[in-house]
Amino acid sequence: MRRTTVRKKRGAIGIGTLIIFIALILVAAIAAVVIITTAEELENKGRQSKETAKKMTASGIRVDFAEGRVTSGEIDYVYLYISLYGMEAIDMRDVVLHVVTTPRGGTASSQDLTFNEGSIASPSTTNYGTVEVNDPNDEFPYLLGERTTLKLVIDLSTASNLNTLPQSSSIEVRFLISAVGHETYDLYYTPSSYPANGGIVTLLAS
Repeated sequence: MRRTTVRKKRGAIGIGTLIIFIALILVAAIAAVVIITTAEELENKGRQSKETAKKMTASGIRVDFAEGRVTSGEIDYVYLYISLYGMEAIDMRDVVLHVVTTPRGGTASSQDLTFNEGSIASPSTTNYGTVEVNDPNDEFPYLLGERTTLKLVIDLSTASNLNTLPQSSSIEVRFLISAVGHETYDLYYTPSSYPANGGIVTLLAS
C-alpha cells in the first residue's frame, strides 16, 4: 500500500514537471514571437526615419507664392518666388522648368525652359529669368541657397510654345533638378477677374 502511494506521488510529480516544462516552452515561444515582432516594428520605424531624414536633407525648390502680370486682359508674365528646402544649395543652371499653360476653354501647351546664362534676369523664347530678391549670404546669382529668395520670370508671350492666360486659367510648373534628381510640382489658377487697368495679380495655388 505504501509503495503504491509512493508511485502515485512520483507519477504526480512527473506529470507536474512535464506541465511546467511545457509551460516554460510556451512562455519562451511567446517571448520569441514578441521579440521578433518588436524587432520588425523597430526595423520598420528605422526605415521610415531614414526615409524622412533623406527627404529632410535632400534639397528641393519650394514656391512661396506666384504672381502674374496682366496686360490687355491676359497674364503675359508669371513670377515665381522660390526658396530652398533642404541643406544643399541648388545651382539654377541645373534646373529645367517644365511649364504647362491651359487657357480657360482652350488647349494645354507645354515647354521646357532653362536658365538664361546670357542674360540672367531676362526671360526669352527658351529661357526663364532669375532675379535675386533676398540673398543674405551673398551667393552667386544662379545659386539658391539657405535663406535665399529668387524670383523666376516667365514670359508667356515670348515663349515659343506657351499661352498667355485669361481669367480662370491654369499654369503648371515642374522643377527638374538634374544634379539631385529631385522634382517639385505646383499647379496654379488665375483669378476669376483681373484689374481693368492691368497690373499684378496673385495666382491661386491648387
